[in-house]
Amino acid sequence: MTLPVIKDYITIKKGVCIALFTNLMLDAAMVPNSGITVCFDRGWTTSLSGMYAWWSSHSHGRYWRLQGSELTVRKYLKNSTLVGHHLGIYAQLLRYDFCFGNRGILSSGSRSPLFNHPSWGGGVEYGYSLELAKYLRLDLSIGFGHLTGRYVTYRIQDGHSVWTSTRHRHYFGPTRTDISLVWLIGKGGHR
Repeated sequence: MTLPVIKDYITIKKGVCIALFTNLMLDAAMVPNSGITVCFDRGWTTSLSGMYAWWSSHSHGRYWRLQGSELTVRKYLKNSTLVGHHLGIYAQLLRYDFCFGNRGILSSGSRSPLFNHPSWGGGVEYGYSLELAKYLRLDLSIGFGHLTGRYVTYRIQDGHSVWTSTRHRHYFGPTRTDISLVWLIGKGGHR
């Protein structure tokens, strides 16, 4: 059974479509990232994304280290797929090591195996997706929620990282912003 074509919205054949995306804001901050979205009937989607930047410039300092992943479930308000207003919920895992000058912050466990003692959080989001071309979308969204986790502060002294304190973060507020370029793949993205 084929679903009817609805003008200005994507018709989903056989129940699902798939899209790949990248957050242009992270790309601009030199944090490579990508994600995949699976679209279901009635405007529901689920996405999984990841980011990884482990830049370093030694001479002890200038680290830009960030790893993270995110799971998002969205509902497009007009039962469309990847077009128009949407609401969602998301969960995040994050590790980081930022050092500029001679001071830095490091998520606790960042020198341990992948995602050992990460910061984590979640929240709700609102967004809007614009259709740029038949298979291309621009998604704008902002999320508010909670981010928590242990982290350490350190300073660089005589070429070594010297621990100064261990702290626990409890942040409430904006925890994500996206300006994502989305590419629909396969037959599910046709009109």
